[in-house]
Amino acid sequence: MSNSNTTQETLEIMKESEKKLVEESVNKKKKKKK
Repeated sequence: MSNSNTTQETLEIMKESEKKLVEESVNKKKKKKK
């Protein structure tokens, strides 16, 4: 098994988790405005 694939997957997972965090923070801000 090659490590290159694992690195790629890890990067994708990190990006997805970052998107989720950003979306959550945005949702919290929207709720606070209401």
